[in-house]
Amino acid sequence: MAATNAQTLELLLEVGRLLSSKLVLGELLTSVLELSTRVVDSESASLLLLDEKTQELYFDVALGLGPEASKVRLPLGKGIAGSVAKNRAPEIINAVRQDKRWSPAMDEQSGFVTRSILAVPMLIKGRLVGVLEAINKRVGDFTEADLRAFEAFASQAAVAIENARLFTSLKEERFKLSTVFSEMTDGAALTDSTGKILLSNEAAAKLIGTELKELADGLNGMVVTPSINELLTGEKPVLDFAAVRKEPTLLVLEGRVTRAPLGAEEGRLFMFRDRTES
Repeated sequence: MAATNAQTLELLLEVGRLLSSKLVLGELLTSVLELSTRVVDSESASLLLLDEKTQELYFDVALGLGPEASKVRLPLGKGIAGSVAKNRAPEIINAVRQDKRWSPAMDEQSGFVTRSILAVPMLIKGRLVGVLEAINKRVGDFTEADLRAFEAFASQAAVAIENARLFTSLKEERFKLSTVFSEMTDGAALTDSTGKILLSNEAAAKLIGTELKELADGLNGMVVTPSINELLTGEKPVLDFAAVRKEPTLLVLEGRVTRAPLGAEEGRLFMFRDRTES
């Protein structure tokens, strides 16, 4: 048993590394299913994600279940997966045809024969992400040991999915901001909470320098009011600021900093223009 536990732990560590290396959602979901079959030695697997708006589960990827699976949507509480989602509790069903919640419709459409299911909710701090199912244990029945290993894997998968979603969202937002920034005549720089520059436009580069990594580097040698630290940590949603350099040539910048959500943290959007001649 100790050897089996050690092997399971080693496998979970391996799949954790694999999952954390993938940030493209489509690739990640396919990997989750492929790894699911390894964790509990099952013939197939399915992954249903929660549509938070409709409170329904839908198949994003299902190994061997055919294209019809993508059209299925399950209200919470309906079917085995719906029950697992509603109750936020895993289930082992080693004889699905004796379970009244199970529907043969998917098998009839795909030609796949389902015998047993191990289903676990994917949760992050109690919030439901979806339901992960291992289908048909290759040898024997699903066990409590399988359930514990699958729950640990599902927890890893839930975090990886949320990270991939955040990465995709940030990429989309970055593209939108890049488009807007490029059309602006005022200097614009988006920073994280520490002042690291995540995105800036050409107008900003002309005023505070190119290829900057930190906003403080661009404002080095200038008197900034309020201070850079206050601008980065202030609680007000909007702050006006000024930055003045007297040597070697006079430069006066005036602008405004706005708190900007960046996924789990909060950054700052700096907008400024040259007021030296004003």
